[in-house]
Amino acid sequence: AVLLNTADQVACTSTANLFVWQAGCLLTPPAGNGVLAGITRRAVLALAEILGLCIKIVPLQATDLSSAQAVFLTNVAFGMRFATSFEQVSYPDPPAVLQLLRQRLELSRNHPLSPISFTPDIG
Repeated sequence: AVLLNTADQVACTSTANLFVWQAGCLLTPPAGNGVLAGITRRAVLALAEILGLCIKIVPLQATDLSSAQAVFLTNVAFGMRFATSFEQVSYPDPPAVLQLLRQRLELSRNHPLSPISFTPDIG
């Protein structure tokens, strides 16, 4: 289930952070909008920056999910999963750049010397 904040903006799902791929940019809601500052979310943003992807941390509306070219979810248990649909909208196969992002994320999660941190911030 997609969860909305008190301003009716997309926050996350019941178990994961949410990302939208739209017009060549990776969009995700800001942490202050009711989003958990997830460990895997942070890793995805770091990897996206390393890969040179356009990243926008902006409030999202449900219409952004309906018009997205791809949507994916992240959490520490499963890593990154692509959504296949939202309401009556079906998403095509994710673009190659997002598949590369997922591949790099999995390599980072399973490599003890990864420069990407999968530990919570303390402090």
